[in-house]
Amino acid sequence: MLHHAFTGLTVIGSWLMIGVIFSLHYARMFYTWKGKEPALAFVGGEKHPDYWDFLYFSFTLSVAVQTSDVGVATREMRKVVLGQSLICFVFNTAILGFSINIAASLFN
Repeated sequence: MLHHAFTGLTVIGSWLMIGVIFSLHYARMFYTWKGKEPALAFVGGEKHPDYWDFLYFSFTLSVAVQTSDVGVATREMRKVVLGQSLICFVFNTAILGFSINIAASLFN
């Protein structure tokens, strides 16, 4: 039973880690961007977003595999967003598949 708990915690921790790592990466890219326009366009024209804004953006991508109200304004940022979207799509699909498999095995 304990190994099931560790498995669940590992999956949840891995999913959370993806969001946090990409949040930090988005913040670094945003604040080191040398272009005239910001790489991300936050609602209300926010010029100095904090980590909560980047966490919001990253976890929206992780959950929905799409952006919400934050605009992606540069090619470089779109590449990173695409990378996170693909990683999260595969991760979410695998978790869904494993969950269905486990549920089906419980009824056999």
